[in-house]
Amino acid sequence: MRVIPAQTAAQKQAFLDLPRKLYADDPNWVGPLDMELKALFDPRKNPHFAEGEAQWWIAQSAAGETVGRIAAFIYYPKARRYAVPTGGIGFLECVEDYSVAEALLSTAQAWLADRGMQAADACINFGENDRFWGVLIEGFDSPPSYGMPYNKPYYADFLTRYGFELYFRQESRELDLRQIPERIIRIAQRAAQKEGVRFAYPELKNLRRYALDFMTIYN
Repeated sequence: MRVIPAQTAAQKQAFLDLPRKLYADDPNWVGPLDMELKALFDPRKNPHFAEGEAQWWIAQSAAGETVGRIAAFIYYPKARRYAVPTGGIGFLECVEDYSVAEALLSTAQAWLADRGMQAADACINFGENDRFWGVLIEGFDSPPSYGMPYNKPYYADFLTRYGFELYFRQESRELDLRQIPERIIRIAQRAAQKEGVRFAYPELKNLRRYALDFMTIYN
């Protein structure tokens, strides 16, 4: 087994394709769009590259089969705000073999150490923490909400065995919109009657304006 940088088009595609193989029989898995991940590792599309860097790898078996993947990244302004310089590790996927996870994590850790990092957060995103952030430890019986982590149950054990410790715990919850509470309906009705308030649906010709409104409200 070897761990190599994902440099060629075929290697990068193998990085993207691996989860589809690992979760082929899991009805709850919902994978991210390839275009999202490609954009994260594209210096032309991810502004964090202006003051940071990233690398992604795949693990191949002796037969040439892709059995794992991982990425490491540093956003230097954030890395230097910690007590010790801290990089990031993310997008870990692998078969149920600790030796594969260990090789991937060691490769990522060495890359970070070569660049002056003394610690690492995992598994996180090379960007904002609104998606691709965290390791699922409970809730494997339902599909994830958009951007929320969904992974193999053994990943948490692999990370703990390697030496990572739980830093903080976060929860994601869902609201069944098929049964909107009466209280919410009443609030919406009162809001609709107020002067200057209207409801509108996004239109393709005005998508950018709606996107800016959404960004303002969301943030």
